[in-house]
Amino acid sequence: MTSFITQSLSESGILYRITPPDIAGALGLFFFVLSGRSFNFSYNQPMILFIITLFIGGLVGLNLSQSIIEVVILLFLLLIFLVLVDLFGSVNGFCELIYYFSLAGILASGLGIYDYFSYIIGLPRIFPERAEGEVLSGFRNAGQAGSYAMIILAILIPAITSKVYTVFNNKQKRTLVISLVMVSLFLFLTGKMAAYIGFGVGFFLFLLMRRNYKTFLISLVVGLVLLIVVKELPIIAPDVHTRIVGKYETRLAGTLEGESGLTDEEGFFRDNISKSIAAFSDNPITGTGIGAFGGSHYGRHEVHSTYFKMIGETGIIGTIAYIIFMIFFMKKLRYKKHKDVFSEFLYFVLPFIIGCLVSWAYTYHMRKREFWIMFAIIFIADFFAKSVQINNRIKTGLKQNQSQ
Repeated sequence: MTSFITQSLSESGILYRITPPDIAGALGLFFFVLSGRSFNFSYNQPMILFIITLFIGGLVGLNLSQSIIEVVILLFLLLIFLVLVDLFGSVNGFCELIYYFSLAGILASGLGIYDYFSYIIGLPRIFPERAEGEVLSGFRNAGQAGSYAMIILAILIPAITSKVYTVFNNKQKRTLVISLVMVSLFLFLTGKMAAYIGFGVGFFLFLLMRRNYKTFLISLVVGLVLLIVVKELPIIAPDVHTRIVGKYETRLAGTLEGESGLTDEEGFFRDNISKSIAAFSDNPITGTGIGAFGGSHYGRHEVHSTYFKMIGETGIIGTIAYIIFMIFFMKKLRYKKHKDVFSEFLYFVLPFIIGCLVSWAYTYHMRKREFWIMFAIIFIADFFAKSVQINNRIKTGLKQNQSQ
């Protein structure tokens, strides 16, 4: 419920790396252990391999303390994932987890939209303003907000449009629909180009895979409404319009034309790709060490791409371990449309994950809480989809034996 708050407890010191969701997560882990439960690490062995390789890379990297912090963060997120799978590993739990995730989306969207328009009606903000025209909510920047919204929509749209929707109760169904509307608006207002592109790719593939006239018609109507909103946006929310136009011109159009960049004045390709390749060339086996790229070494900031971050900061061993983990992750989505409700849900999640893969070319997703919540949902759905298939095979086998 608090997963959308990425603003730190302090602007400096150790509290700079701690947020309210971290405290909530730590309490969750504490009570999980206190209840007598234990962590089942067999759920995600590829992630354990990934963390081990990052730890090894950090030992010989450029900044051991920073690498250790990054490793601890990933280990913490892995433990949260294991707790979610354990506590919500039932059909009702699956519905509850998506329900709570949708509530988090409503909170994030509602607070972000409220903060933006609060100055118009003379009310105080909930979260501090970072930049003019930025719909921020509890995030450090609008880029994080856009990525978060994209992940929630990657779960909500398949949950509502597949047969798994029938498993939810009426209260949960209403909440999912409300969240879908609010999070979609929130995504639009963030001005996050990578999220726009990723979601656009995912939604286009979703329409191709669904091949449903009603869905296409609804999408067309929503698209027309969106065009009207875009046209009237300079009047409705001029600051947001200025921000989105500015983002497009400097982040997308400028990059494609080679005139501007995504991270600084030198441009996205030169700053992110060239320097990460240089880091890999200097340290091909282990890279700079996870988290050790920025600062006084290769750039002011970390690499703004999961894939080039792996190349530059983790080298060959980290990149291979990441690929193994992502294969493990993507294999959870190998299902056909008409098998059962959980298989169909995963079938419609796939196109949005492909869109996420496109978006992650600019963002680092492994450290994002919403990725691990989404993965827990996918993992649980995969478990039940496999259970249905196993039961069907058993029933088929019994029928064949009886006929013989």
